[in-house]
Amino acid sequence: MEVECITLDGNKRLFQSERLILRPAVYGIIVDQGKLLLLRMRETGKFHLPGGGIHIGERIAETLRRELWEEAGIEIDVVRFANFEEVFFYYDPSDRAYHGLHFYYICTP
Repeated sequence: MEVECITLDGNKRLFQSERLILRPAVYGIIVDQGKLLLLRMRETGKFHLPGGGIHIGERIAETLRRELWEEAGIEIDVVRFANFEEVFFYYDPSDRAYHGLHFYYICTP
């Protein structure tokens, strides 16, 4: 069976479902002094929320703190759950496709 995945440039590509990698991930929504923290992706120049994959055995709050430190160099407090999204995406540079389970949390610096 083929699954439609979104690519880095926003196009769609069919990918064999048995080749999908399950990837739970968490992202921080951080607003400080009326400004939303976004990061720019090197490959595309597009902006995205900071965050990333949850390691096995790692709690969501730990993942958020680790990712925000790695990507933005800031320490955060996790305030509350905001949203969940299921997404199928194709990561062009590695020729891999993911079944993403994305959790979004409101955080403060």
